[in-house]
Amino acid sequence: MRSDFRKTSGWRHTCFLTDQTDRHIARLELRHRQRGRAETVIRDVKACGLDTMPSADVVNNDTWAQLAATALNLCAWTRQLTLDRTGLARATPKTLRYKLFHTAGRHQGRRLDLDRDWAHTPTITTALDRLDRRLPPHTVTSRQAA
Repeated sequence: MRSDFRKTSGWRHTCFLTDQTDRHIARLELRHRQRGRAETVIRDVKACGLDTMPSADVVNNDTWAQLAATALNLCAWTRQLTLDRTGLARATPKTLRYKLFHTAGRHQGRRLDLDRDWAHTPTITTALDRLDRRLPPHTVTSRQAA
C-alpha cells in the first residue's frame, strides 16, 4: 500500500524492525540497505545459472558456479560499458536476456544483420557502436621466422 505522505510533503517514509543492539539509526539503515544489495546480487547470479546444479559431481558443479559468476560479471560489464545511458543500465540478467541476448539476427563474416522490426534493435546497435569506440583498434603484428 502506497502512502499518501509522499504526495503531500515529498517525503518518503520507511520502517524496518531489527533485533540489533546498535542504537545509531543511520548505521542500521545502511546495514539494511547493503543487505538488500547483496540479495539483489544473489538473485542475479541465480538468474545466470546458479539456481540449478547440473551434476552430482562437485568438480562439475564448481565449474558451473564459476561459469555462472562469469556470466553475472559479463552482464555487469555490458551494462556499465555499453548501456549506461539507456533504460537497461540497471536491468536484471533476465531482462538483458530477453531484450538483448535473444535477438534474432544473422552473422555473416564481420557483419551482423539484426531484425529491423525488433523493438530493441536500436539499443543493440547503439551498444555495439559504443563498445567499438571504447575498444582500441585491432593491430596484428607478425614476426618472420629466423
